[in-house]
Amino acid sequence: MSAQSSAPPKPTNRGIIATVTGTASSAPALPPEQRRYDTFIKVWSTIRDNYFDKTFSNLDWNAIKGEYEPRVKAAKTDAELYRILNEMLGRLNRSHLSVIPPEVYQALRDATKAAREKERATNSDKHSSDSGAAGADDDEDALDSIDDTSPFGIGVDLSLINDRFMITRMDANSAAEYAGLKRGYIIEKVSGVSLQEMLNRILIYNSSIHSTSVKQFVPSYVVSSMLNGERDSYVTVSYLDENDQPKEAKIRREPLKEKTIIVAANFPPQTLSFESTSLDEKTGYIRFNVFAIPVIERFCQAIGDLRSKDGLILDLRGNTGGVLAAIPTLAGMLTPVSIDLGTSIYRTRSEPLTAPSKAKNFKGRVVILVDDRTASAAEMFALALRDNGRALIVGQHTSGEALPSLAVKLPTGAMLFYPFANYRSAGGTFIEGAGIEPDRSVPLDRKALFNGKDVQLEAARSLLTEDPAFAALKPKKQDVPPPPDYSGPVSPPPPAKRVPPSTIGGAKLTISGPGVPAKAATGQDAASMRYIDAFIKTMGGADALRTIATITLKGRAMLRTGGATTQFAFQAYRDNDDKFSELLTSEATGEIREVINGKSHFVQTDFGAEQELPSTPNMAANSDLFYLLTTLVSARELYPSLVFKGIFERDGKKTAVIEGRTKMNTDLALAFDVENGDLVNFTRGYSSTSFGDYRKIEGLSLPFAIDQSGYIKIQLDEIKVNTPIDQSLFTKKISCFDKVD
Repeated sequence: MSAQSSAPPKPTNRGIIATVTGTASSAPALPPEQRRYDTFIKVWSTIRDNYFDKTFSNLDWNAIKGEYEPRVKAAKTDAELYRILNEMLGRLNRSHLSVIPPEVYQALRDATKAAREKERATNSDKHSSDSGAAGADDDEDALDSIDDTSPFGIGVDLSLINDRFMITRMDANSAAEYAGLKRGYIIEKVSGVSLQEMLNRILIYNSSIHSTSVKQFVPSYVVSSMLNGERDSYVTVSYLDENDQPKEAKIRREPLKEKTIIVAANFPPQTLSFESTSLDEKTGYIRFNVFAIPVIERFCQAIGDLRSKDGLILDLRGNTGGVLAAIPTLAGMLTPVSIDLGTSIYRTRSEPLTAPSKAKNFKGRVVILVDDRTASAAEMFALALRDNGRALIVGQHTSGEALPSLAVKLPTGAMLFYPFANYRSAGGTFIEGAGIEPDRSVPLDRKALFNGKDVQLEAARSLLTEDPAFAALKPKKQDVPPPPDYSGPVSPPPPAKRVPPSTIGGAKLTISGPGVPAKAATGQDAASMRYIDAFIKTMGGADALRTIATITLKGRAMLRTGGATTQFAFQAYRDNDDKFSELLTSEATGEIREVINGKSHFVQTDFGAEQELPSTPNMAANSDLFYLLTTLVSARELYPSLVFKGIFERDGKKTAVIEGRTKMNTDLALAFDVENGDLVNFTRGYSSTSFGDYRKIEGLSLPFAIDQSGYIKIQLDEIKVNTPIDQSLFTKKISCFDKVD
């Protein structure tokens, strides 16, 4: 799993932060040669603009483009293109950096479809027949909607060990256990579909790249989309037992203890696996397979249940990472004081990472279990705790893939995964390419698993009792050299520039009017005020706008940064002029809340981050999405200089453009649709907001489409004015980890 992170904050004076991942977009209907070339340019430019190492491993990235461009133009197939692209990316020699062909995902879908069709042929009961119907459907979206979210299965976790699908965990009293399966068994087929053939097909498509990132999510996909299915349906599992003898079992799917979650956009759904228990009166045990928002609440509850134990074992074997933003909160529940988690090193800056201690925290000894499948966020978490003297590590050397990354869909339908940061631990270690050597190395013993014995777990339990080992565990706060300078010379920011009317709202405009009048030094000309006054009237009139006391907005938002996008459910609330709340919600990030309540200004997230922000007078009112529009009611007082510049063409429509300056001497420019009088763009300083899709709401005309500086695009579904608002939306939430008991 590629590591995801709370990426660089959204560029706004209010400082909302968010996890950023890629999102799919429809490929244009272009000739294959053009699609391939566009894909090459997208890959090359994304790395040029967003890859964390601006030195490109001491390569000339412009020269690389010149070297590979002729080969791309000569490519006859998409497969050839992907080999070329991955060869190019391979020159950078980093993990989490590759192009994944769409055939990889198609191979997984084909295997799932074949398994479902064979299930239909071998099952006669109604539920089994129904479960197969989706598999026979050619609609892949319908297939995904069934396979990826089913809460019914056989209760196992799989891992790829030497390219074989081994059962490494099994739910107690699960359908698999009753069918006679055991940990250590190798699953070869699901409903007659060979997993080895599926994997070979995937590796053929990925033959030119380091395929670890693909292999990491394949076992989870097999569980969630092939072993899981409809209620009471049957799946036939062909496996090798402890003597490597082939066996077969027909297993009825039963309700699962865990649910399928979305860790990040463009990643396959993953079945969350979480377990906490008391091993004995002195030892607690917690295991989870992915760093994700739902883990935080369950981890907190487990810490509460196990807080009286002397020692705690955290099992991160097979944990391939996930959302980096979960790390500080989880680590904060394992320390009585704030700890240094290391440093994220971005393209032009470095950011220290800390884990503030949470009210609910475990104070006893901690041992972390890892193996060669422990990757990314899981590696960072384990090393951070050891470097701070809070944990010892047992198991196998980890994978050494620890770069926070993003995913972007390409014009051909392939996916580009690329790292936007590097990571250095508090002790000065770069995990990338090196991995973590355990304090006590214990190899996996498959034969012991057959007999129900976990030698790695037993070693961890033993280590908890060894006083000298923990006495020697000291925080590593050594002096380390500064992070690598990936940015090159840093130039001072350019001086502020006026936004010329030819580029208002980022669109190229061409003059279609009779000419441009000369700009007056100050004052508002009559033409400017006619457009503004007409717009205020179209909106419903100045009096109606002044009577708005509350506003409720609901819809969708798309946050764009780092070359990728994240989609959110969007809500915003304003209560008079002193209270404002904005909520962004997605499956991967949970809820991100920014609140201004007259007393404080803060951001809270479901992944535990909380930040107090500066507050200024009228900030709540000024945060309203419609604030720029309603300021035009007072344009004569607020904007002492307003000059009509002429009629321009913008997005195929005639637009009246006005330039001016605010009372604070900031440049501004307004663009009005000549045909209907709507304000379509308001540019002030470096901030540009576009408005569209105006609709009538209770006598007012308000925009339902808002694009703020090209970073966040909002499409509203609902606007309410002057309706009561739940006041809890303007207060801080209290989470499990905020309470001692």
